[in-house]
Amino acid sequence: GVDTKKFIFSTKKKNFLLAIGSLMPIKGHSFVIRSLGKIKKKDRPPLVIVGSAKRYYKDKLIKLAKKEDVECRILDHVSDLKMKKLLSSALAYVSGAHREPFGLSIIEAMASGTPVVVVSGGGAGEQIVNGINGFVTKRNETEFAEKLSQVINSTKGFRVKSRNKFNKKWGWDKTV
Repeated sequence: GVDTKKFIFSTKKKNFLLAIGSLMPIKGHSFVIRSLGKIKKKDRPPLVIVGSAKRYYKDKLIKLAKKEDVECRILDHVSDLKMKKLLSSALAYVSGAHREPFGLSIIEAMASGTPVVVVSGGGAGEQIVNGINGFVTKRNETEFAEKLSQVINSTKGFRVKSRNKFNKKWGWDKTV
């Protein structure tokens, strides 16, 4: 669980998507980039990835983003305050990770009022209430892009519900 008091809850979102995780194939960043490439360019927000890696894999992701015509920034060594601001201001948190046992960044995003779109497998399916705080999809780029488009185009209410549902299951008091 997470202590919601330590996160910045906001319904005011900026035009970017956020992914967090080491830059390695198992984290599925390339899946997210390819999925974003399926959204119409005029509707496609930039992607911010927070994670560190060897230079070769970072370069590979940047090259893929250019190929897919996806605006992508990769940040490394982000402070706790900067991370909290990114989590609360992103349109959505996205994860294409392969069988993530328990995505802590998923519940951190929800604690920040940010909806999530993730690939099923591992613990992600347990954390998301489909249509309430995000969506869980199959590992299918088209389906992922469709659900992501729904979140991007959703109303303010979708985001506000995110924290209310979250506290009932993943708040620190409930976890203890």
